[in-house]
Amino acid sequence: MTEPEAESGAVDSSGEPSSALFGTGDFFQVGNYAPVADELTAFDLPVEGAIPPELEGWYLRN
Repeated sequence: MTEPEAESGAVDSSGEPSSALFGTGDFFQVGNYAPVADELTAFDLPVEGAIPPELEGWYLRN
């Protein structure tokens, strides 16, 4: 039985090899690493369960 050949290089979230992730120096501007264009403020979002009272602060995701 032969083993499948591995591709070299990185793969982004689309599953396609991405040459921009390594070697170009601008990986932080591509795909999931790109800056967020829109800012969203949402209120009264549904919460399942309970948020512990000891947990304070903000959770921000880029």
